[in-house]
Amino acid sequence: MTKFVDLFDVPIFGLKAFQDAWGEWADKTFPKSDLDSICSHFREEAYEFAGFKHSEDPTWDTPPSHDPEEAADCLLLLLHHAHKAGYSLIEEAMKKAEINIKRDWDVDDDGGHGHFKHKKKDPLHDADDPTMMDVMAGVKVDDET
Repeated sequence: MTKFVDLFDVPIFGLKAFQDAWGEWADKTFPKSDLDSICSHFREEAYEFAGFKHSEDPTWDTPPSHDPEEAADCLLLLLHHAHKAGYSLIEEAMKKAEINIKRDWDVDDDGGHGHFKHKKKDPLHDADDPTMMDVMAGVKVDDET
């Protein structure tokens, strides 16, 4: 199946403005927060959303909640972290998306968990792979799903 991806439909500048507004509110509301405390809170919210598997004691295991509010808590904490650390989360996500688009993914060897990893070869400079700019311009990207 082939699809067109046009990320210009995503209000990137709106997301950056939201990050700035949220970060300013969070800094004012939680003046003692720092990067480490935000990460600690993020870890807690991520566990609530994604669950937790204890490596040694399964009585500590919790299932994923898949709760959209917990997902939103994670996003808001990431936005606060980005604001406080001085980077644009959406710009970093777009850079990482470009890297991931260029990677070769091992979709057959996931151990039956649906958790896929990229192959160790990282062809970031392979001219045959689409770049994020190609994707944003609406270049066809093959979708294996």
